Amino acid sequence: MPWVIGGLVGIVIIAVLGVALIVRGQGSEPTSAADLAADWAVLEPDPTGSTVDASDDPDPNDPDPNDPDPDPNDPDPDPTDATGGLTAQQLGERFGDAVWRVEVEGCGMSATGSGFAIAPELFVTNAHVVDIDASPTLVSRQGEERTATVIGIRTWPDLAVMQVSEPVDTWLEWAPTAELVEGQPLTALSYPTPLLRFSVAPGTLMSFQVENDERIAIASDEITDYGSSGGPLLDDRGRVTGVITEFASGDGRQLVGLSYTHAFLREHLEAIIAAPEPMTVNCDGVGSPVLPDGWDGPEIGAGGNDYGDDAGLDALWEACEAGDLQACDDLYRYSPIGSGYEAYGDSCGERQPLDTGRWCVD
Repeated sequence: MPWVIGGLVGIVIIAVLGVALIVRGQGSEPTSAADLAADWAVLEPDPTGSTVDASDDPDPNDPDPNDPDPDPNDPDPDPTDATGGLTAQQLGERFGDAVWRVEVEGCGMSATGSGFAIAPELFVTNAHVVDIDASPTLVSRQGEERTATVIGIRTWPDLAVMQVSEPVDTWLEWAPTAELVEGQPLTALSYPTPLLRFSVAPGTLMSFQVENDERIAIASDEITDYGSSGGPLLDDRGRVTGVITEFASGDGRQLVGLSYTHAFLREHLEAIIAAPEPMTVNCDGVGSPVLPDGWDGPEIGAGGNDYGDDAGLDALWEACEAGDLQACDDLYRYSPIGSGYEAYGDSCGERQPLDTGRWCVD
């Protein structure tokens, strides 16, 4: 059976009215650490909340320099929802080009997740999305491909930074974490299963995971799935409020996503960008990170070894057992190698022998 795992990736598994567009020469040499740091410097959130690229002077003829150039073919170039922000549809249209599918292969398997550009040559995703492949392939929603290099990875807080040699035209900026409020609209952009196609999922900021008075993660109710990991969760101005990473566990029937905030990730991002290091693949290390005390959310797409160890994989097991053959295939894709979960999915819920190489759904 082919190997394809996912994450909310996403592993589980990457939004600003002021996204800047830069086109550089094609086929340029890889950027130095100093240049990467310079790129990063203009992407920091403005304490005033402005999203204008600090490297560019605003157009004096533009009545709103924070607003991206409107589409000349759009009769209503700046439609907004009732709150004055962009709707989920508009966010997808304006900022979807910054979000790419991440395809990886290694350790005897293949996987997909999501990632997003934070600079012309820099992408962010989850560590669990790329931990089996130091040179993942990025695929845009139009089908364009880039080969990336993982230049830094942190198992905790499940973060990886990738670099491409051919710059992209669109990237995202971060929302200041302190400005976020419960109840505000959020939108996830990612490539979830089963179709692994660009998807737009609106939701609401429900609450925060807080540690030492710092907002570590956002709990939200948008519909995401395996393959969404590493994608961006946007506010209604198109700024990244968090990186989609895992599901919160519990007794409720509603899946609640957890996305790590910029306030939590910033120190790690800056350290990786200031001192890039090639990633070494360790196939024995594939799995979920150790969560700090008080964090009860399983990483999406990585869990325990048998039924009862992972809430997300348990749900797929139960659906497979009930006759949902697509759930059997999904269980096989996302289970740890050699686990009971994997074997049950491979057998299509004990409907076929193991190791046939056949999917349950043709």
